[in-house]
Parts: sequence; C-alpha cells; structure tokens
Amino acid sequence: MANSKISALTSLAGGSIDAANDVLPIVDTSATTTKKCTPSGLRLGMFSGALVKKSADETAANYTSQTAIPFNAEEYDVGGWHDTVTNNTRLTVPSGVAFAVFSGAVWTSSQSNAYHNLALFKNGAIVLGGAGIVTSVAGGTILSYTSSPLAVTAGDYFELMFLTVADTSITLESEATCFSAYAVG
Repeated sequence: MANSKISALTSLAGGSIDAANDVLPIVDTSATTTKKCTPSGLRLGMFSGALVKKSADETAANYTSQTAIPFNAEEYDVGGWHDTVTNNTRLTVPSGVAFAVFSGAVWTSSQSNAYHNLALFKNGAIVLGGAGIVTSVAGGTILSYTSSPLAVTAGDYFELMFLTVADTSITLESEATCFSAYAVG
C-alpha cells in the first residue's frame, strides 16, 4: 500500500523510496551509502490486524463442549485475516507476519456460578501463553483473553473457543463478544 505523500520525503531521505514495499531508506549523511534503520527499513503503513464481532446476539446457543465462536461482522480487517462467510470462526495469518497478539471477549447470559472457559486455539490445538479474566455481571458473565506475542506463519489459523458446562441455551451478547489479532513483527 503505497503512500501518495511519500514522494515529498524523497529529498529528505537523500534517495529514492522503495514504493513497492513502502520502505523509506534512512541516510547516513557522513557516508555515501544509504542505510536502513532496521533490517527491512522503516515500513510505512505496516499495520496488519483484524477486529471481528457478531452483528447480533447469538441466542439459544449450546457451548457445553469447547466450540469455536463464529463472527459474521468486522470492525476492520487490514491484511485479509478474516472472512465473514467461509470459516468465520477463524483469524488466518496473512503472509509477511512473524509474530501476532490475539485477544477476545465473550459476554454470556450463562449463570455466573457455572464453569466457563475461553481459550485460544492455533490450527486446532490449544495455545498456552495467555491470560484470561472472568467477571460476573448482572445477568451473566464476561470472559476475556489476551495472548502473549506468538510466533506464526502465513496460513496459521486461530479460533476463540468457548465452553460453559451448566447451561445448554445461552446468549452471546453482540455488544461485547469480539475477537482480534494484530501483527507485532
């Protein structure tokens, strides 16, 4: 994604911009060669991530076994992480991402004294290395989860899995049920 205002920086950079890769070279004025500030240079517009949600409450849901939560709406999807129709439970790592952070939240009408579990799965297996919080509120429970930065490769897919053992007919509230990912390297 090339930035149209980059051309104005060309003279400040002392050379040409690598527009195809949005890399701004960093010039060492004491030398005659162009140096980059990182191994790949200073990347412009490099954010990659997604925030997905439910467009409406999911009612009469049965999550009495560990089940991936479907998400049919997006706040944003920069880089092609999510599809609202095909495999809408997944955030799939696009190419060029080596590390990512994942987080999610569920607001359920399930009883506050029931056993609840919110977990992150990578390619169908549970991921260790995150933290979760469970909070009882009037009329239900809010669960949240955030991973530490995880090593990923293009094509890895992640799902937010939910389990509640005491209630076979719950509501997942759309206003606070979401799943996100963002690249950190």
